[in-house]
Amino acid sequence: NTEELGSVYEGLLELHPQLEQEGSQWQLRYGGGAGSDRKTTGSFYTPDALVQELINSALVPVIEDRLSKANGTAEQEQALLDIKVIDPACGSGHFLLAAARRLAVELAQVRAGDDQPSEDDRQHALRDVVAHCIYAVDKNPMAVELCKVALWIEAIDPGKPLSFLDAHIQCGDSLVGVFDPKVLEEGIPDEAYKQLTGDDRTVCSSLKKENSAARKTNSRRGSNRGVQVSLDLSGAKPRSRSQEALQAIEAMPETTLAESAAKQAVYANWLEQSGQDPEALAADLFTAAFFLAKTSESRSAIPTTEHLLTLLGGQPIEDAMKEAVVQAAKNFRFFHWHLRFCEVMARGGFDCALGNPPFIDSELMTKLMPRERAFLNSSFDTTEGNWDLYIPFLERFAQLLSSEGVASVITPNKWLAAPYGAAARAWLRNRLVMIGDVSKSRAFEGIGVSAIFSTLKNQDIKNALRCLDYSSSGQPPAVTEIQPGLLMELDDWGLVVSSYLKEILKIKSKLPQLSSLLIDAGDPFTVAEAYDLIPLIKEEEDASSDFVRLVNTGTVDPYTSMWGHKEFRYLKHKFHRPIIEKCLLKTALPKKYLHLTSPKIILSGLRYFEALPDLSGSVIGSKSTIVARVSGGESHLKAVCGILNSRFMRFIIQECFGALSVDGGISFSGKMIKSLPVPVRFLENHNHIALKVDDLLKIKPEGQLPSLAHLDAIEIAVQKAYEVDPSLAQELEKYKFNC
Repeated sequence: NTEELGSVYEGLLELHPQLEQEGSQWQLRYGGGAGSDRKTTGSFYTPDALVQELINSALVPVIEDRLSKANGTAEQEQALLDIKVIDPACGSGHFLLAAARRLAVELAQVRAGDDQPSEDDRQHALRDVVAHCIYAVDKNPMAVELCKVALWIEAIDPGKPLSFLDAHIQCGDSLVGVFDPKVLEEGIPDEAYKQLTGDDRTVCSSLKKENSAARKTNSRRGSNRGVQVSLDLSGAKPRSRSQEALQAIEAMPETTLAESAAKQAVYANWLEQSGQDPEALAADLFTAAFFLAKTSESRSAIPTTEHLLTLLGGQPIEDAMKEAVVQAAKNFRFFHWHLRFCEVMARGGFDCALGNPPFIDSELMTKLMPRERAFLNSSFDTTEGNWDLYIPFLERFAQLLSSEGVASVITPNKWLAAPYGAAARAWLRNRLVMIGDVSKSRAFEGIGVSAIFSTLKNQDIKNALRCLDYSSSGQPPAVTEIQPGLLMELDDWGLVVSSYLKEILKIKSKLPQLSSLLIDAGDPFTVAEAYDLIPLIKEEEDASSDFVRLVNTGTVDPYTSMWGHKEFRYLKHKFHRPIIEKCLLKTALPKKYLHLTSPKIILSGLRYFEALPDLSGSVIGSKSTIVARVSGGESHLKAVCGILNSRFMRFIIQECFGALSVDGGISFSGKMIKSLPVPVRFLENHNHIALKVDDLLKIKPEGQLPSLAHLDAIEIAVQKAYEVDPSLAQELEKYKFNC
């Protein structure tokens, strides 16, 4: 069936065919192996079961709402054909096929007045739905063509020509371009002239200075009258001759081959001429300022706000600059939503948005797409920190919606808990309707990503957030509701996809955070300080009190260290028994010396959560560890160490921060440690945990893991302190240390 085109598309991205000549023979080869386009474009085919969940969460509510407001067959038919569905990263069109089928069934039922319309009725309806309701954008031309082919195959109606899809299925970068034309009034942001690889610093500096001056001048003058006219967004009246022509093309019939060919020819001519439209050129110029290389040779062709205002005022710019702008628009596939889909955007936006946008991480973007990243940083509210590409897509999905529209989008779950997701969480907090956790369904094998889908609206939502857990195979998802007030209180949202959300919320609500018992918790060194330590480290067979031992994540185990028993790697250096002389450490880091040599807990900072008590201050953790100093003396330090090493706390960490895991491991931070719940009142009055930890430390040989009997004794004390429900205690058994 047509869904197979998705697998074809994904497979084609892995191959780079090349024609090679050997004498008189030509042979087709694949460059010695698979290509990397699948990774660098973040393209992954979505299983149909997951597509259907998005249809049910976003499109079905829209259909039900429109039909409930329409009276009679004619109104219901028009209401369905007026629904506009978009996938802004369409790939081979899997989501759009599913959406078209669902809409076609509803339309056929309305027309036939029967819940079981004939196949002919459904096929006629499908052709009309594809022609009126389906829209798509993708940066990859091959994806756009495959999407069109899939829709043609699906919607073919005997005796009629293939539907004209070029105006609705378009090639472009959904994120790169002008979305709201009002930004043109403000001029080009100064961030467009930030120096990137290949740019000349002096040129960037002078361009930024010129642009800033032009923006200030424009601001002092107030809104330019010409700009106001060109950006009149009231009503559905076209704002330019180009848009007026596009509306006329949309209205052309296509019931015969001749009509379809005529429509295709007129649209091709419009597409060729649309780049000359003043408003389109202004939008291209605004965007091109971010993408054109800033060198002494290209200096005269780089636009600033002054050139933008010249265009908007109805005056031409220099030919060399215009040529550079037009070429950048083609190379980077700028996509201006208010111009490409002017009718839909003029009516307020789309009714439904569905998709699975690319999963490209920040490191790959910085390396391969630095100018795109700079533009997105300036253009989106959600792009803060080391964000991945799907983050601005989340914002764009919501932006595309009308006031009553609904979107459902698949992403990795990391934005729920990762620091770089904080801006996205704040922006989406009042727009989220539902989060569905499909991470345990292994929807995307082999990419190391745990997936969720988020259902969004482009309005302020007052209702509770519905969280769906799909962990039970073959069963309906478990549903939990989170009230808006509680969502506001959560620093991160990793917990919302937990199967034990209610139980953990109950624990967190009645207990203070571990920060109430800590002096501090965080990285022991800065990067610079970590490098300064390298010449101070030496090997020693017998570490006396004049030295401190150095451990890292790999040599930290529960209640003990593998110092001297396991190889120690530190910034590309290898050691077996690494030590640092105290007097040298004090000279190198005088402000941190007391901190480093105080009693503390050293935690592995990567993969597995394990805590080492350092009661004498004779061990320091390397850059990969987290160091926590505990107030209240040695008894509290032991008790906190017992809690952190407990099965119960590893369970809490996995449920709260599992969204940050990569290949089963989590990168920890001091902030995460501070946020953990702790039974302070119990520690103050009945410190059985500290007593059990003390028993363990007295008899445990150094370099050896503790016995299960001692760990079990500590676990019983911890679970008693937290008043763990017996039903939850059974779940904790799988978090035992392998001793």
